[in-house]
Amino acid sequence: MEEIVIREWESGDSVEELTALLHRAYAKWGERGLLFTAVDQGNETTRDRLNGAINFVAVQGRRLVGSISVYSGPKEHSPEYYARPGVWFFGQFAVEPSLQGTGIGARLIVAAEQAAGEGGAAELACDTRMGAPELADYYQRRGYSIVAEHHWDDGQDSHVLARTL
Repeated sequence: MEEIVIREWESGDSVEELTALLHRAYAKWGERGLLFTAVDQGNETTRDRLNGAINFVAVQGRRLVGSISVYSGPKEHSPEYYARPGVWFFGQFAVEPSLQGTGIGARLIVAAEQAAGEGGAAELACDTRMGAPELADYYQRRGYSIVAEHHWDDGQDSHVLARTL
């Protein structure tokens, strides 16, 4: 198996390939009725979510197998917690389904935490649907705590989790 490298997004990387990865990684959640943006976002949404973020990808050979985007301030419709001073957050976090559980996600989160810390963040946060408790458990095992709840316009609720850097 080729080595997996974590690096920043490059201008030659494919938005279309990233969108397809997000769809594969979030398909199981969509099948459960959880409306994560990544379940069915289009290429334009992927591009918009890359803008204004520090973006990392996991690459195996020439293939994208993971991603995470780190934001230094709130975006439209984001949880109130993200507007707190010193809070950065991450999203567009995905790992190729066949490679989940191999540590790629942990490596991506470490890259996000380092970037946020170097950028001056005091905390790094994320949110995940309440209907996916295994995702909240994953973040809690990485040192994140549930700090708030957020009600989305689509009617679904999320836990907001954060970790002091």
